[in-house]
Amino acid sequence: MYCLDRLAEPDKEFEVVKDRLGPRYGGFLDYNQVDVRDAGNLDRVISEVASKYQRLDGLIAAAGVQNVQPALDHTPEKTMEIMAINFKGVYCSAVSCARQMIKYDCAGSVLLIASMSGLIANKGFTSSVYNSSKAAVCQLARSLAMEWGQIINGKPIRVNALCPGMLCLLDSPWQLL
Repeated sequence: MYCLDRLAEPDKEFEVVKDRLGPRYGGFLDYNQVDVRDAGNLDRVISEVASKYQRLDGLIAAAGVQNVQPALDHTPEKTMEIMAINFKGVYCSAVSCARQMIKYDCAGSVLLIASMSGLIANKGFTSSVYNSSKAAVCQLARSLAMEWGQIINGKPIRVNALCPGMLCLLDSPWQLL
């Protein structure tokens, strides 16, 4: 399994998981620095990974940043930065991996991490650009599932979106009513 992130070095928790993964489950974990906004470098790294094993079976695209502030205070530059990471980065990751799945004739799975905020507007949570970027990821998953779920060069690619929500700590379950 490969972890791609824009940090120069992985978090120390990465090493803990890496050390436990092999002996316990017979797997491995490797790290590569990649900024998902750089499609050319992303393609190169994903191609190298697939080439090493002559296959690529799956992707979990979990790129996401946000800037919680009113829409009237959001700058166009910050808007484009969020969209470039949250949508373009996820899109480029999915396309790059699908190319390798098709090249190596793998029936792959793609999981795009969106957000419940891409489906609803949370009262009091002012993050219109983040919400819009995650709504784009939800629609991207639907569109790619329709397009890639058909047999392409032999095998389909399954595409889904996961829309996690915010954790709310309640004093009583009745507060939800």
